[in-house]
Amino acid sequence: MKVYAYKIAQRGPRSITALLDWLSARPIQNRTFPGRSADMRLESLEKRDGLIMADFAAPRLGHGPGKMAPAVPVSAIAMEAGHSFAEDTAFVLDEATGYMAFQYNHAGPRMASVRDYLFSADRAAGMPDGRKPENPDAFGFGIGAVLKPEAYARLRRFGIFRAVEVELSVPGALAVDLDEGRSLGSVLSAPLPKGVETMTIKLQSTAKKGSHLSPEGVWGIADDIVKLGSAVKSAVITGKVDDHSRQEEVDMVAERISTDVRLTLGNGMRYDRLDRWEALRKALVNWRETGMLPV
Repeated sequence: MKVYAYKIAQRGPRSITALLDWLSARPIQNRTFPGRSADMRLESLEKRDGLIMADFAAPRLGHGPGKMAPAVPVSAIAMEAGHSFAEDTAFVLDEATGYMAFQYNHAGPRMASVRDYLFSADRAAGMPDGRKPENPDAFGFGIGAVLKPEAYARLRRFGIFRAVEVELSVPGALAVDLDEGRSLGSVLSAPLPKGVETMTIKLQSTAKKGSHLSPEGVWGIADDIVKLGSAVKSAVITGKVDDHSRQEEVDMVAERISTDVRLTLGNGMRYDRLDRWEALRKALVNWRETGMLPV
């Protein structure tokens, strides 16, 4: 199981703790809300030693799995009326710092979807009459990926930025609120042809001696890359310390804080929720104790 580090920032009047408590107190059938992640719900919530452990679930749409044995052909898995296959994703959050360990589930809810769900839930909690908010930015949470400290240090050493190249998953990127009028937000707010799945953006200074990209602009893009998280397929910033030094690259996807954990499949060929939470807890504690998470 792949685990990534993220950091959450509160936007509106409710903390993530208050929102999750509000969700957990509702009957499970009343934990879905209109929005991009309308089928998702908070499945389970626990708290322990300053950590919040949450699990989110969504139905698996389309063609489902079957079952088989070495001497038995594939057959359908019997489902009761009203049931569907489902995928779930968990996170463990440190209440004090806002850092979280997030489970990557390729077939299940990803960070962009969970972020959308939390926005819709926060809006429902703040506007129970269903009215459209005058200021949508007053709800939800900013959740960004976390880079290794060495990556930030290398970027800060660059006195000259020469190029930035980013490949984005457009549906995932459009689900993230970026500042318009700056950096990648301007590009993504422009009209795009229907059906666009990926977008590659390359900014490069001219070959003229002394030419470089604006540091403020590059740092703005770097901030957007962090906010976009798993919607970024690749992102490389090229620069150097000064005119006399060698050019270097910082791969902002490879430099994300992450770890791989090995879990044993349980009943129903699934990873048990408690096992996932424990693996996420250990990853978060390890990152914290080894100084990987910026203070």
